[in-house]
Amino acid sequence: MAASSRAQVLDLYRAMMRESKHFSAYNYRMYAVRRIRDAFRENKNVKDPVEIQALVNKAKRDLEIIRRQVMVPISVPPHKLSNLPAQKHRQQRKQQRSIQRQQVDRHCRALPDPWEETHHCLLEDEIPWRGESSFPRSRAT
Repeated sequence: MAASSRAQVLDLYRAMMRESKHFSAYNYRMYAVRRIRDAFRENKNVKDPVEIQALVNKAKRDLEIIRRQVMVPISVPPHKLSNLPAQKHRQQRKQQRSIQRQQVDRHCRALPDPWEETHHCLLEDEIPWRGESSFPRSRAT
């Protein structure tokens, strides 16, 4: 690798690392740093000048992408970043789930209560395990 090419690659690496440190979210920041390091380490043994130039051009494009991504939260007001179609979809799904719950509730209320038919004769004080019990007491008592 020529000295000027090496200097260009190192400058590009430093610029990418510097710009990636400006991500506000920790996960994005660490992901960018890790990807940059891995990509440069992976291609450190490339000797072909044409391939080096292609990799440098790709890295320059990636640097511009990083700069744009870092600038988005600063340059665009928060209300412009909201995703209105997704919010509308979430509201529609919420309404559909509410309607489905109401239909299920209506259906369940229409069904007879199985306890009413089978245990209609047992009142609160007639349940054998409450109050006076016909079951034998434990030996400890």
